[in-house]
Amino acid sequence: ALHFPIAFPEVFLSNSSGFHTIIGNPPWKELTVEEDLFWARYFPGLGGMSQREQERKKEEFRNSRQDLVAQYELEKRDAEISRKFLVLNYEGMGTGDPDVYKAFCNRFLKLNGKNFASLGVVLPRSAFSAAGSFNFRKELLSSYTKSNITILKNKKGWVFEEVTEQYSIVLLSSL
Repeated sequence: ALHFPIAFPEVFLSNSSGFHTIIGNPPWKELTVEEDLFWARYFPGLGGMSQREQERKKEEFRNSRQDLVAQYELEKRDAEISRKFLVLNYEGMGTGDPDVYKAFCNRFLKLNGKNFASLGVVLPRSAFSAAGSFNFRKELLSSYTKSNITILKNKKGWVFEEVTEQYSIVLLSSL
């Protein structure tokens, strides 16, 4: 954890009280653990099976791999703790699936100066459509005079190699 006013007193004790420019690419991580996806990480091909076969195989895995059952329960518990923290501390996090990028969007707006810092961030497209990001969009529209949104389709990983093509990526620049 980083307490920005303590780490950067010259920024937060100044007249404008905040950063003048914020640039970032926050993590895009949903705080949910889906059992099917968990098991598919360890047993490729599970997702291609029929629902009935998947359920039978998962039961088989649960019985034979207690180490992975413990790992699954640990990941679920950690996600729930993180989820509760974000819902309690960040506006809009209780709507939809809590995603870490939504908390960062909230922090970007809280860390900017009184005259609103220039903002340049990389976000998922859902930041501009998900209910949990409503307050972020509302603040952008009411506080910034100019915003440029560029939407990129990650076809063949040309933007980010490790991000699937299913994600649309937004480059946001606000002044």
